[in-house]
Amino acid sequence: MFISSSQTTSQKIEGLRGGPGEVVKTDWTDAFPPNLTMLSTLTLESGSGIGYHPHDTNTEVFYILDGELEIDDNGEPHTAKAGDVVITGGGQGHSVMNQSGKPAVMLAFIVI
Repeated sequence: MFISSSQTTSQKIEGLRGGPGEVVKTDWTDAFPPNLTMLSTLTLESGSGIGYHPHDTNTEVFYILDGELEIDDNGEPHTAKAGDVVITGGGQGHSVMNQSGKPAVMLAFIVI
């Protein structure tokens, strides 16, 4: 399956999952099979974040493309940089915060 970048849609989301600031989400999701519920890039400006939330019935994977993000990985703090991966599922939860002073971009997907 080939999916062109022309098939993406972007939206600005204020307060994603209760987090501060605005996140720009670019999606390819509409073209995928039903077990892939999200495939997106998420751009977080400095001071923006995604609030803490669990993944009870699915698994989310973040791949950090650019920048630096503070991750709460089920209660454990981590600093994630370009090339790092975060995987959350099985009832565990996470949050993401950009406190670096520069924009950060991650590729995120959710599978069931």
